[in-house]
Amino acid sequence: MAKLLSENIKDDIFDLFDSTKDQINIISPFIGMQSVKELLRIKNEKNININLITRFKRQDFFSNASNLDALKLLIENNIPVYAVKNLHTKLYLVDESSMILGSSNFTNGGFITNIELNVLFEKEDGDSDEIIEAGNNYFSDLLNKVMNYKITLDRIQREKDEIEPHKKQAGWSYDPKVDYGYEAEKEKNPKTDILTKYLTDTEENSDSIETTAWIKFEGFSDERRMPGDEIQYKKLVNGTYKTYFPKRPRGFKNGDLVFIGVQSYDLKNNKTVMIYGYGIARKWDKSMEATIEEKRNDSRRVRWPFFAYIDNFKYINKEIKYSLPITDLLTEIGNNTYPSTVGTKKNVFITHCQKDKLKITDAAKEYLLSELNKRDCK
Repeated sequence: MAKLLSENIKDDIFDLFDSTKDQINIISPFIGMQSVKELLRIKNEKNININLITRFKRQDFFSNASNLDALKLLIENNIPVYAVKNLHTKLYLVDESSMILGSSNFTNGGFITNIELNVLFEKEDGDSDEIIEAGNNYFSDLLNKVMNYKITLDRIQREKDEIEPHKKQAGWSYDPKVDYGYEAEKEKNPKTDILTKYLTDTEENSDSIETTAWIKFEGFSDERRMPGDEIQYKKLVNGTYKTYFPKRPRGFKNGDLVFIGVQSYDLKNNKTVMIYGYGIARKWDKSMEATIEEKRNDSRRVRWPFFAYIDNFKYINKEIKYSLPITDLLTEIGNNTYPSTVGTKKNVFITHCQKDKLKITDAAKEYLLSELNKRDCK
């Protein structure tokens, strides 16, 4: 479902925030005190995780477009805040099931006094699933890039000390090099907006973008494989693995590294996901869907109608119980496993539940490659 928000924007946004059960992620160049206080009320009432990406530009603070004390209050309440230079995106994500994308900054001006237009997307009947997933992928991708640009209380105080002597000046020039944050323009394709990559179907050259790593989960929990089953139950065609999805697997890019895990049991007979192989993804396109005839002949293609190709697939050719439990990965890497859990207190052991795929960090990728190779993955 999609809905335009042009009036009563603050009420609509905070009503959505009030409905959250788990997490709120925000991107906004300008941050206002009243909006922060309302956000903290929700955080304290619901004990949720919040991440915020903003701009740390001296001119914004000098002109009162953004509020340093509001940033300070967020950090004092254990909300991680990250800085990006030249940021213009305004994005609000709730529980990976709702998204607001538009023109409103996280300020009273953005929500009340300015003329603004936003679009609310909610997961109803699957209509908005793809764009909400794209928004969450966008946030996770950007968050993974800005982890080294966390705003601290010390940085805020130094900024206030620099600005205070000039407050009564009509104008003030300063060296913009002092502005702090991740510089997106330093990417290999500086003119390509990250969100555009996710929201368009244009082909991408794997040599011109960053490689991303994922874990793809095979099967629902009611299709759990027995520990003594052989891993290789799908015939590879010229080294290519075909994996299926219940919904369109947008997000995969040519050259992404994909690890495959299946619902099964470990050596101690504990229920978990067992990771047994990996390969190189092809970007999903609209042709990768089961035909009506295939669905008629195979009931699983009704439940899992979409597919993707994983080339150069390597796997552990043993019983499933000898592959790698995801619990080993989560115990070793912890909340640094997924971009969406880095810097949070989220229970990383349940993050993958009800997911068909999840983006992982470089640390998780390196751990998986090392451990799978130890298990003779070839």
